[in-house]
Amino acid sequence: MGIKQTVGTNYHNSLLRLSENFDPVMKKFRKSYEDTQNQGWVMPLLLKLFPDFKRIIGSVKSLDTQEIVKSLTSLLPSVGIIGVPIVIPYLGVSSIIGFGISGSILVIAIVRNLWMMAQLDSIHFHVGAYRFLKRKEYDLFTGSFLFTDFSFEGLTYVVNSSLNGEEELNKTFERLKKEYDSFTSTHQARYEEKESYLLQQTKELEAELLRQQEVINSIISKADQSLNQLYEELSKSNLSSEYMADLLDRLITILYRYRNGRFSVSDLKLIADFTIYKVEGAYLKKIADEGTSGHSAGLISMDSKEHSTWAAVQVVKTKSIDPLFNEPRKNYYIASYLMKMGNQEMWVYNLHFHRDRNKKAVDLTIRDIIDNKILFRLIHVLCLLLQSTGFPKKEESSDDNLLSR
Repeated sequence: MGIKQTVGTNYHNSLLRLSENFDPVMKKFRKSYEDTQNQGWVMPLLLKLFPDFKRIIGSVKSLDTQEIVKSLTSLLPSVGIIGVPIVIPYLGVSSIIGFGISGSILVIAIVRNLWMMAQLDSIHFHVGAYRFLKRKEYDLFTGSFLFTDFSFEGLTYVVNSSLNGEEELNKTFERLKKEYDSFTSTHQARYEEKESYLLQQTKELEAELLRQQEVINSIISKADQSLNQLYEELSKSNLSSEYMADLLDRLITILYRYRNGRFSVSDLKLIADFTIYKVEGAYLKKIADEGTSGHSAGLISMDSKEHSTWAAVQVVKTKSIDPLFNEPRKNYYIASYLMKMGNQEMWVYNLHFHRDRNKKAVDLTIRDIIDNKILFRLIHVLCLLLQSTGFPKKEESSDDNLLSR
C-alpha cells in the first residue's frame, strides 16, 4: 500500500467515524436553532410542566404501548403539583406540607425538564437550554459548525475527490488551461484589433480637431481683420466727417467774406500753402504764392527738360482731370490741379505740404479719405470766384454793406 493509499485510508476512516458521530449532532443543533430562532428556553421549559395531550392522543391512536406509558408520565408533574394540595387535607396532613410537596415536585419537574432539554438524544432538546447548561460545548459547536453548512460527510467527499481524482483534476486543469490560453489569445487579438481601430479613430479625430482648430483660427483671424478694417473705416468715417465739417465751416466763412468784399487770394488756403500758375503759351506764369518759402519759379518753361517731370507741367501736357503729384524732396509733396477758367484761361493750382507735418493735407489728397475731386472742385469754384473779382489784377473793395455771420 502506497503513501497515498495509506493517507487516504486513514483520513477516510477517521472522517467516516467523525461523520457518524458529529453530523447528527450538528444537524440537531441546526434544526433546534432554526425551530426556536434562537429564542429563550424559559417559556418552553414552563410549558413542559403541562401535559402533552397531542403526544398522548398520537400514542393512543398508534396503539404504541411504550409510547403511551412515556406520554402518560408527562401527566405526573401536573397531577402532583395540582393534586397534592387538594388531597393532603383529606389525609389529615397540614396544607403547608401539601404545598411544600407540591413545590418540591415543581422544582424536580423543572430540573428534570431542563436536563432533558439539554440532552442531544432527547425529543425535548432545546439549543437555548443546551447553551445555558453546557456553554463551552455550545461555543465549540456554534463557532465551528452551527452557522455553516459544514458536515464531515461533505468533507469526506471532498477528501476522497481530492485523493482519488488527482488525475481527473490534472486533466481538468489542462483543459481549463487550454481554454484559458485560447480565450486569452482570441481576446488578445480582438483587443489589439480594437486598439488599432481606436488609435486610428483617435488619429482621425485629432486630425479633424486640428482642421477645425485651423478653421476656427482662420475665422478668428478674419474676424479680427474685419474688426480692424471696420475700426479703420469707422475712424476714417469720423475723420472724414470732421474734415467735411471743417471745410464747410471754412466755405461759409469764405462766402461771407466774398459777400462783404473781403474775399482775396489768401482765402484759397484751405488745407495747405499753395501757388497758382496761369498757362501762357509754353510757359506757366506764377500769379499767386501763399504760405510757401517763395522759392517757386515765377516763370516755368514747359519745354524745359529741367521742368518736364514737375507735376504742374505734366498736368497741363496730359490735360489730366485728376490732380498729379511729385516729390521734389523727401516727404515734401506738390499736388497740381488743372482748372479751366473764364476768358479761355487755364490755371494750375499747386498744394505744397510736408507729409509728416500736415496730416490733413495728406489725408485729403494722397490717402483720399474724402474724394480729392471734391476738394479740388471746391478750390476750382473758389478760383472762379477769385477770377470774377478781377484777379490777378487786385482791386480793393469798399466796406459798405458788410455782412456778419
